Amino acid sequence: MAQVKRRVARKKGGKAGRRQGATVNRAKTKSAMAGRRTGTKSTKGTKSTKGTKSTKGTKATKSAKAGRPSRDARQAAETEALALFDRQIGPLWDRLEDQCRQFAQGFNHEIGANQLHVDRNPAGLMVRLPTDGAEAFFQLDREARHVSVMLSTGCTSFGSCITDQAPVGLTILDGQLRFLFGGAAISEEDLAVRILTDLIEADAPKPVGEKLTT
Repeated sequence: MAQVKRRVARKKGGKAGRRQGATVNRAKTKSAMAGRRTGTKSTKGTKSTKGTKSTKGTKATKSAKAGRPSRDARQAAETEALALFDRQIGPLWDRLEDQCRQFAQGFNHEIGANQLHVDRNPAGLMVRLPTDGAEAFFQLDREARHVSVMLSTGCTSFGSCITDQAPVGLTILDGQLRFLFGGAAISEEDLAVRILTDLIEADAPKPVGEKLTT
C-alpha cells in the first residue's frame, strides 16, 4: 500500500513538472511574439519618418514657388508698362519733334538756305534734304507701341539711295519712358542730333584726297 502511494505521488509530481514546463514555454512564446510586435511597430515608425521627409520636400517646393513672381504679378507689371507708354509717348514724341526742328533751324541758318525740312504726319516725323534726296523717317506705331528710324542716304554719291535702320528703341527707366540708341538710354536732343548729323553728313561733298570711311 505504501508503494502504491509513492507511485501515485511520483505521477502527480511528473504531471506538475510537465505543467510548469508548459507554462514556462507559453510565457516564452508570448514574450517572443511581443518582441515581434514591437519590431513591427518600430518599422511602421520608420515609414512615418519617410513621410515626414516627403513633407519637407513639399515645403521646399512651395517655398521655391513662392519666390517666383506669380502670373498675376507679371500681368499687372505688363499692364502698368503699357499704360505708362500710353500716358508718356505723346509728350516724348513732341519733345523729339521740337529737337528735330531746332536742329533744322540751326542748320538752315548756318548755310543760309532752307534745305532741311521737318514734317509731321500720322505715321511719324519725316526730315528731308530735298536737294540730295536724303531722308530720315522717325516712325511711331502706337498700336504696337514701337518706334523705328529709317535713314535713306547716299542718293547723290551713288545714284541710288541706301536705306539703313538706326538702332533706336524704347525703354522704361525709373518710371519714365526713354529712347534707346544701340541699347543705351539717350535724350530726345541727343537722338535728334545724332540721326540728323548722320543724315546731312552722308551726302556732304568730301574734300579732294579724303577717302570715304566705312
